[in-house]
Amino acid sequence: MLRPGLYRTVQTGDVEIEETRCIDAATIAAGRFLPTDALERGWVVGNNRLAGGRINVSARHPGGGRLQIDGSYRADSFTVDGTLELPIEGELHRVRTQQRGQYLSHDCTNDPDARELD
Repeated sequence: MLRPGLYRTVQTGDVEIEETRCIDAATIAAGRFLPTDALERGWVVGNNRLAGGRINVSARHPGGGRLQIDGSYRADSFTVDGTLELPIEGELHRVRTQQRGQYLSHDCTNDPDARELD
């Protein structure tokens, strides 16, 4: 089971970013990778699973957008590949990323930069 707490995430690919992220125990206990309010309004989540060492998330937007996240996890880390497709002015734009998360602490409150996802 993925350990709840503060993670340092490094995202590479079409969009590169490094941040800290708090993953709540309730989300993990429910077998989800993303909390229910992680996506912007309008997105419909089809799948949001965290089980058996595997991560799988899929979502669609009524405007034609699609999100797919697949990966794996261990007790103190995760690696996911993500694809976001968005139609913009009639043209489909695709963003591909890989994100690696490494457990830092059980306490998310000590890091003012942590983005709370729950």
